[in-house]
Amino acid sequence: MVRPDLLRATKAIATHGRKQKWQAAISVFSKLHGTDDVSYGALISAIAKASKWNLAVNLLSEMRQHSLRASMSAITAATSACGRNLQWQLALSLVGSLPRPDAVAVCAAVDACGRGSAWEKGLALIAQAHRTKVRLDLSAWNAAATACVRGGSWSHALHILLRAIPSQKLIPDVFSFGAAIHACDKGSRWLLALDCLVIMHSRSLNPNSPCIGAVVSSCEKASQWEAALFMLSMGPKSITSAATVGA
Repeated sequence: MVRPDLLRATKAIATHGRKQKWQAAISVFSKLHGTDDVSYGALISAIAKASKWNLAVNLLSEMRQHSLRASMSAITAATSACGRNLQWQLALSLVGSLPRPDAVAVCAAVDACGRGSAWEKGLALIAQAHRTKVRLDLSAWNAAATACVRGGSWSHALHILLRAIPSQKLIPDVFSFGAAIHACDKGSRWLLALDCLVIMHSRSLNPNSPCIGAVVSSCEKASQWEAALFMLSMGPKSITSAATVGA
């Protein structure tokens, strides 16, 4: 049975974490006489929210020294903190320590790879998760597509949008298309960027400003001013017409 004082302290640590008061969380934890995996997990999550990746990783190591097993959520939180600080190798190592990472953990590691310009490592992790029958959600696939964008691989980003996501019986959202459009912009594939907007329109998805901006940017690079100006002047309902103008 969990001690009442430990339970109260763990709740206080979690509350401080939600309020971004990681130092207060550490203060509560340091006053405990005896800790468990739950209190450690709460502190790691609180620290990870503040992007203190080194402290989070040190706490995971401390747990091992005390023969305590870190939860999936604690390792995922530390992974996310590592990713936000471009520590993608460490993020991969943390997720690799899990016997069977879930979709959220995989997503965090893939995002870390993307931020660290290691998009190929992120795709390899996606492939490994697929082989081990981990059911990835749309967020994980979007993270993979975004990693491809950061790595400049427009073809892989489009493959994820048009092939991989539908094969998993998932429906691409604005973020999925946005990643593909930005990849086309980086790859100077302005017609493909317009095609993505056409598909979005056919699925009643409203492109956000970054999507429109990326398409205009790709048209500008290809000196396709007519298509870009027509699309911007006539609005989202004319996306199909803009693609026709540019063809």
